[in-house]
Amino acid sequence: MDKPRVANVGAEEPDFSGKKHRDSTGASVNGAHLVEGSVDLAAARRARVKIDLVVLTTSTVIYFLNFIDKTNLGNAAKAGLLKDLKMSSYQFSVVLSVFFVPYLLVETFSNFLFRRIGARIFIPTLVVAWGLVETFQGFVTSYRGLIVCRLFLGLTEGPLIPALVLYLSEFYKRHELQKRIATLFSATSLAGAFSGLLAYAIVHLDGKGGKPSWSWIFFLEGIFTVVFGVASYFWLPEDILSATFMTEEEKFAYTRTIQEDTAFSTMDDVFRFSTVWSTLTAPHMLFLSSAGFIIGYLFYGLAYFLPAVVGSLGYSPAKTQLYGVPPFTCGFILSMVAAYFSDKYRCRGPIAIGSSFITLAGFIMMYQSTNVHVRYGSVFAQVIGLSITLPCAVTWVPNNFYPHYRRATALALAIISSSSGAILGTWMYHDAPRFHKTTKLNISCTVAFIVDVCLALGYFHYKNLRKAEERRLHGNGADDDIEEKLRLGDRHRDFIYTL
Repeated sequence: MDKPRVANVGAEEPDFSGKKHRDSTGASVNGAHLVEGSVDLAAARRARVKIDLVVLTTSTVIYFLNFIDKTNLGNAAKAGLLKDLKMSSYQFSVVLSVFFVPYLLVETFSNFLFRRIGARIFIPTLVVAWGLVETFQGFVTSYRGLIVCRLFLGLTEGPLIPALVLYLSEFYKRHELQKRIATLFSATSLAGAFSGLLAYAIVHLDGKGGKPSWSWIFFLEGIFTVVFGVASYFWLPEDILSATFMTEEEKFAYTRTIQEDTAFSTMDDVFRFSTVWSTLTAPHMLFLSSAGFIIGYLFYGLAYFLPAVVGSLGYSPAKTQLYGVPPFTCGFILSMVAAYFSDKYRCRGPIAIGSSFITLAGFIMMYQSTNVHVRYGSVFAQVIGLSITLPCAVTWVPNNFYPHYRRATALALAIISSSSGAILGTWMYHDAPRFHKTTKLNISCTVAFIVDVCLALGYFHYKNLRKAEERRLHGNGADDDIEEKLRLGDRHRDFIYTL
């Protein structure tokens, strides 16, 4: 999928700034004549609500299932997997790491296949594929068998996050996006909470059907994933104009609002290697990809080993699963509040910096204190801070890269960087019960992330000032040269970077 298909409305081309335009002629979409005049904002709002209900909700449930299936190995380990398969903590880290080998490989090109195959087929097929692998993971009887399963799980899950973020970025305006990305990534908090509750319930199935409780974790979660993946074939739309849940008037009005937020309303973005190269070498790509690496390490390291961190406080295995729920619940609520203000005030970096200080406080508490209650409280600060920061960091990428192939390349590189950081995270948290070495690295990485975001903010502010001066020299008029806008993308003077 390139971008939402648009009607040939014969209207003035919109610019990057989101200024309102009026149609100069009547128009038709799939044969339905639309009244001449300005965009029907009421119809556009109805369309956005419907997209939220169908596209966003489906995407969030899919990512919810993805995160559970990706990280439930930590719950399975606490439920007896390591003992039954005679695995050491070193072998457990190997199993976590091998997942990311195919995961990273397919992420490098998956967004380009995504456009050719189409979202309606591509995304549900991935869900069914990894759900089957997850289900069969419950039958493993050896360390080597578990490695093979994790390799296939990485292969089938790798394309999903880049595809979902790119998919949503085509359905929403830039400054409506973080609430949706936060909703999507809130699935990580919900999944962390639900996974703990589910694991707490499933441990009581130990021995049923001759299978240990950790096998039932994989069976039940995998089967539900397959069922939902098959069902989503029937309602997930390819793009705006193919959505059957909207009227023709709603499709037209909403498409026009998307056009007004970008410069690419009637011309297709064509793949060029020069576009890929210019994206990879862009200064802000360096800042955003390095931030992605750090946040990937911090977030996924904590997500994988939260049961181990909570368990180090002296709780029983069952209570360990249960006590992992409240931090993720708080993280979900506060990440949604932060996303609201981030979209309202069009700021990503400042909120990411503020939430990073919350994370930093949590790591310092963990490092300094020996009190069980303080250390458990530090887990809340860590999870809350990272739950807010992650959507900011992810949304910042599609906000500041245009057009389609430039954005797709940037998203792929940013998420590859995040996954690379996650590999580092799988080798940490082996210094229980105090986790001194891990926490020192976490503190250093959080400080580095804050510095990196400050540099990115400085760069975007500088470029916006330069573009403002360039627009002033051109009389502050919007550039009507669409070819030039397609060639330059976010480098064009009319494109204002999101801070």
